[in-house]
Amino acid sequence: MPDEDLDEVFRDNRVHDTDGEFDGEPPEASGSTFDEIDRAARAVKDPKARESDVLQAGKVFHELEGTEFYNMFRRNNARYEARVSEMVETYLASIQPAEKKTRMKAAVRKEYENFNIRDYV
Repeated sequence: MPDEDLDEVFRDNRVHDTDGEFDGEPPEASGSTFDEIDRAARAVKDPKARESDVLQAGKVFHELEGTEFYNMFRRNNARYEARVSEMVETYLASIQPAEKKTRMKAAVRKEYENFNIRDYV
C-alpha cells in the first residue's frame, strides 16, 4: 500500500465527521455494565443472595436474553439455568403494573362502568 494511502486508512472517522446526514447525538451503547453482569453471575451462584440482588440479577439477565453472551452463560452454567429463569420471573413479577395491587373503591368502579365516550362526542 502506498504511503499516501496510509493516512486515509488510519484517519479517525467519527459518525459526526462523516459526510452523510446524521440527526441527534452520536449513538451510545446501552445495557448492563460488566460490573452489573458480574454481580448477577455471583447472585446466581449464591443460594443466600439478598432479594435486591436477585431482582437486579433478574433485570440483567432479562436484558441479556437472546444475546450470544446470555446463551453462552446458560450453556456454560447449565446447573444454574433454572435459577436464572427464576430470577428473571421474579424481576418481571416485581415490575407488573400496580393496578393488580391497588383496588378501586366500589363507587369509583361503578362510575367507570357507566362511562361512554360517545355521550360526549
